[in-house]
Amino acid sequence: MPLLTVPASVAKGAAQSVTLDKSALFALSAVSSNSYFSDSANVKRAIVEYNSDPGNQREYLIFDMAEASPTAVFQVSSHARSSFLLDRIVLEDFDEGNLVIERADLPNGFDITII
Repeated sequence: MPLLTVPASVAKGAAQSVTLDKSALFALSAVSSNSYFSDSANVKRAIVEYNSDPGNQREYLIFDMAEASPTAVFQVSSHARSSFLLDRIVLEDFDEGNLVIERADLPNGFDITII
């Protein structure tokens, strides 16, 4: 299963459900090589950050890692740009500690083009 399951067609102003595959997330080398964050019991949430291209419009998807199959909603206004790039994923623990996984360390294919 892919890291993120994003709808094939995303429309401005419409709420779109995105699913995070926890096993794919914890298999990323940036996570699996970290002795603390590789333990899923230490991770409270994952924040997936998208940034528009061009521009600096940001969209944050917040996944509750206590869920078996975490989902979040991607929704931008009708005025949003049409291209959003997966910028990074931030894992947060229960005491505001975090691990940042930058775009270069993430698999390709999760950018979003809005119709």
